[in-house]
Parts: sequence; C-alpha cells; structure tokens
Amino acid sequence: MRPTMETAAGNGVSIQIAVSDDGTADIPEIDGVLEIRKCPIPGPFLSIVDRRYAFFEPNVRSDRSYGIMIGDERISFIMHWYFWTCLWVRKECVQLDRSQPPTYVRIDGFVHEAALLLHDDVTMALQILGRRIETGDRVGIRSDLVRATCGDHCEIPRNPTYADLDGQVTLVLETEDDVVSVGAWGAVFEDVEAEAIRVDGIDVPEL
Repeated sequence: MRPTMETAAGNGVSIQIAVSDDGTADIPEIDGVLEIRKCPIPGPFLSIVDRRYAFFEPNVRSDRSYGIMIGDERISFIMHWYFWTCLWVRKECVQLDRSQPPTYVRIDGFVHEAALLLHDDVTMALQILGRRIETGDRVGIRSDLVRATCGDHCEIPRNPTYADLDGQVTLVLETEDDVVSVGAWGAVFEDVEAEAIRVDGIDVPEL
C-alpha cells in the first residue's frame, strides 16, 4: 500500500495511520504521511477514505476470514468513531511530519489540543475545508478563529476530556464578509461541515 499512500499524500491527501505493534514490528517511514501511531493490541484492518468509503477485515485471530467494502457515509462515520476512540486518541505517536501544517479531520481532536490556547487569547488562523450544509457546495475558508463552543453553546473547558467534546462542537470564524459557524462530521445546525481543519498560523499576545 506504500506507493498508493505516497501518491495520495503527494496529491495533498492527509493520511493518518494506526499500526498494530507488539514491540517487534519495523514501522516504516512513509513519505507524506501526516502521522503514524502504534497500537499494542492487534486490531482489524480498517481504512476510511474520503468519509464515503470504508474497508474492513478482522484481525488474524478471528475465527472467520472475510472483508467488507462500505460505500455509505453514515456507516463510515461509525467506523471512524471506532478508529478514533480505540486506535488513535491515546496511542503513542511514532512518526509526525512537522513539515506539514497541523491538520485535523475531527473538530473534537482540534479543540482538545487547542483548548488552552483558546483560553489564553491566542489568535489562530485556520483553513477549513468542507461543504455548506444548505447547498452541499464545496467550500474553503481561511480566517481567524473567533470562539469555540460545545454542548448548549458552552465555553470549552481549559482541559476538556473527550467526553466533554462528545456532543455538538462548533467553531466560529469571522471572514471579511460574514461570521461562519463550522460543525463536525454530520453537522446539522452550523453553516459549514468541516472535513479538514488546518492551522495556518498562531499569534501569541505579548505579555
């Protein structure tokens, strides 16, 4: 799969990989991959592509051998939740491409890492790639983050848990023409559903 992933990365695709490793695996460096994390417990093969497609195969210890290809965004969302909670958030990072801007495919992942900066009046310039909720049109927005909320429009805690961010999380950006609300995968109430969030710049106020 390395040539395919390197080609995709060269075309601007953000790639995150979780690798099963009991401490003996030789984890390769793959050009252009944003981040690789390792999991000590063997898991299934799972690939989620552009939110629309998911590919699944049980781990080698399964009593049955089969593979599934899914072309449904709702089921892919469930698969990605499994990837995020079981294979990613608390696993050790073994490779990070720092030449790429920090990029997130989940709003809760971005907010979890940026929460302290949001409370310290740091200005963050973001690039949001996604689609408009009402029309489905593709959209790219570059602007400063004004605020972030979770739940019933509550302020993000300084050190949020993933449980704090389990419901609705919204980013608000102010462009030259308008104020735009940005929601997560499956957003209903915001203006834009984010598919990728890239941090273009951080401006720390002088003390």
